[in-house]
Amino acid sequence: MDDTQDFIQATQTAEGEDPRRASPREKKVVSVVIRANGVAMEAVTMDVSEGGARIFYLNEVLPVNVEVVIDGGASLKSKSARTVWTSREEKTYSISGLKFS
Repeated sequence: MDDTQDFIQATQTAEGEDPRRASPREKKVVSVVIRANGVAMEAVTMDVSEGGARIFYLNEVLPVNVEVVIDGGASLKSKSARTVWTSREEKTYSISGLKFS
């Protein structure tokens, strides 16, 4: 994922937090492995909060309400989560929001 940093900079949200958020987001770029339905795929976190993470990945879209495990080694310990939203961007990558269980 050589263009990951450029992608992340291009997709940053506006300053300030959405008041509906349970906890503030922190920009945290970490290479992670996502496991869903017995399949592992590489992804990169774009931001992380106490309640979840936004991930960028090159594989097919993760459907909403899929149980996953996200593992970023020492940078982001393994956590169970589920997809709460997902978006196919362009033809080559997707973005999903995960809520930690």
